[in-house]
Amino acid sequence: EGVLHRINQFLNIRPEAEKYATVFCALFRRNGEGVYINAGHCAPIVVSAGAPLRTLQPTTFPVGLVEGAEFRAQSFTLRAGDKLVAYTDGVTEAQNAEGEFFGAKRLNEAVKANAGAACEVLHHRIRDAVAAFTMDAPQSDDITLLVLEMAPLQ
Repeated sequence: EGVLHRINQFLNIRPEAEKYATVFCALFRRNGEGVYINAGHCAPIVVSAGAPLRTLQPTTFPVGLVEGAEFRAQSFTLRAGDKLVAYTDGVTEAQNAEGEFFGAKRLNEAVKANAGAACEVLHHRIRDAVAAFTMDAPQSDDITLLVLEMAPLQ
């Protein structure tokens, strides 16, 4: 909370106008309990066996956008085998030659279709789905994707 507050203050006192950033940050404990702040970033997807996908929705404004914005952490829990899929808008806004976006629906479909796979495999299959959709269209934005899996407690 304090770090994002300081970043927000720093960006708000800069003489350059319109400087802001979306941020997702999380702190995990070994037992799967965690807290997160989603400052206007794409909502990471939580994959749990036998359960519908859920998302860690934005909790506040992007840093640097609103002076005095509050950055309060929200709690969440990951069980052994749960995965967290974090991504930038370059994934959902990847375009094909016709100008269509890959979109959240296709992302969710790729995640659901591979939910039982190991995190590395899930990562590759999401990337492959984006590549198959965009084919030879030029990339217009960065594509960042991170898949984490909660290990069993030992």
